[in-house]
Amino acid sequence: LRQRKFEIEKLERSYRQAVNEHKLNSHVNAAIQQRNTTIRKLVSTYNNLCADLSALIRQRHSPLNAIPPNPISPTSIFDLDIDADIWEDIGLDDVMPEPPDWLADEVTRAVIRLLLEIDQYNEEESHVKVECCALQVWAMHEWDGLQRARAHASGFWTHLTDIPC
Repeated sequence: LRQRKFEIEKLERSYRQAVNEHKLNSHVNAAIQQRNTTIRKLVSTYNNLCADLSALIRQRHSPLNAIPPNPISPTSIFDLDIDADIWEDIGLDDVMPEPPDWLADEVTRAVIRLLLEIDQYNEEESHVKVECCALQVWAMHEWDGLQRARAHASGFWTHLTDIPC
């Protein structure tokens, strides 16, 4: 009877979990459908702006070396992955800045690595000092305990010598 009770409880728990998962999925799908028209409108507006930018670039009414952004496919907007066109931001700036030293200069990169290594050594040294203090405190407590046990035992051994063997 108990075994059946546990089996029924496991089955009920599994059923509740499936129902909750179904509710969550339907809630997410409803939220996406509710915002679907807004997102599609934004995609359409973005694509129109991309077409306008492309026309301005063709008419040479843009900065030199300007690159038009890629339009976004309205059908694949919900299938975003890391390689989707929506993440591209090349050509939005008309200035190509120099890369920072930490990225381009090998000497700066080596110095940064060495500084990080020194920081790690300093951190490790502080941890070792804390451990050293903890070990010293522990050793002093142990030594005090041994001294008390020795003092207590010295009186005990004198009583044992009075007992004939």
